[in-house]
Amino acid sequence: MSTILDLTHVPTLDLHCFAYENHPLKPEHLYGLFALGGIIVGSVPEDQLLPHKARLAESAVTYRTFIKTWASFLGSEATTESTIAARNASDFGDYTRSLFENVNLKTIIVDNATNTMEQTDKFGRTFPGEYRKTFRLETLVRDLLKTEKTFEKLVAKFDSTIEAAVKKHGCTSFKTVIAYRTGLDVGIVSEADAKADFATRESDVRWFGPYAKKLRDFLLRRAMIKSIPWGTPVLIHTGLGDTDIVAAKCNPANLTDLLKDPEVMPAKIVLIHGGFPYTLEAGWLANVLPNVYIELSCGVVPYMEPAVGVRRYSDLLQWVPLTKLIFGSDAGDYPEFHWYYARYAKQKMGAALGELVDNGIFTEAEAMQEAENIFYNNAKALLGI
Repeated sequence: MSTILDLTHVPTLDLHCFAYENHPLKPEHLYGLFALGGIIVGSVPEDQLLPHKARLAESAVTYRTFIKTWASFLGSEATTESTIAARNASDFGDYTRSLFENVNLKTIIVDNATNTMEQTDKFGRTFPGEYRKTFRLETLVRDLLKTEKTFEKLVAKFDSTIEAAVKKHGCTSFKTVIAYRTGLDVGIVSEADAKADFATRESDVRWFGPYAKKLRDFLLRRAMIKSIPWGTPVLIHTGLGDTDIVAAKCNPANLTDLLKDPEVMPAKIVLIHGGFPYTLEAGWLANVLPNVYIELSCGVVPYMEPAVGVRRYSDLLQWVPLTKLIFGSDAGDYPEFHWYYARYAKQKMGAALGELVDNGIFTEAEAMQEAENIFYNNAKALLGI
């Protein structure tokens, strides 16, 4: 016996995604997302980059799976050209609405990334459902390092801006990508050490600006502590990602000392991507610390596909209290991916939950309820919405 639950119509809240664009798709848009981690690799000459990406994407099983699934939804031939043509011929508003109705995507929580609150809200008015925002901390830190001339003014502006993000702009969470800056080995830094780091910030400037690790660690911990009375979760990118990740320091176990700090422990912490491939470490943190949650976002690139495999979902269902598992997509760029990630994750979770039904752990009704919790209710409870 092999039960696979159909979770297609389970209500869905996407805790972790980005704004999508309203313009025609081209093949290169898809190839860039399925090959090379979505980034430009300098070792490939510019005139060879697109055909190189096309070869990689078209040969990837993940790409072929996406095209066939998308073609079935569109009623087109399962080719890149046919699916894109059918999509671009559709009315964008009607098309996106039908995509999200297909997977019952009710609510999205949008990371503003490098956009302003106003730009993000402009996008939100186009989404055919409930829309809320996550405030990106690194974007603020980048801007403050450019504009503020004293440590005291930087900290005061940091404090007032994150408070306004919640109280004025209605953000329901914060997000940090410090794993892409200095790594997850975030220290408990004194104000004096952070101030000294600010004073020497120009001595080490990287692609993202001043390295200033102690200052960045200080500000992240400060945001976590300030989030507590607001009830605002802090989403932390954990695990691998694009090639600019600090790969040697992306294991969520690096966060242990920070998350065990008594001042930080009451904060709600969400481990984005569940630390993939460091799933066991992320699961351990979610078990031993009271306010640590695991977000299940996936990616379309081949190296991220195992993050949403049935085996990994089965492991997480066994290892982690189910109230701490929350769906997110990490989707952006185009609405097809908000739809596809939800659809794909539901297929894999349906199989993983089905194993528990076959083993007599859940009835089908109980398993369906847990699916609704993971895809919808757990996030609503976490965010208080």
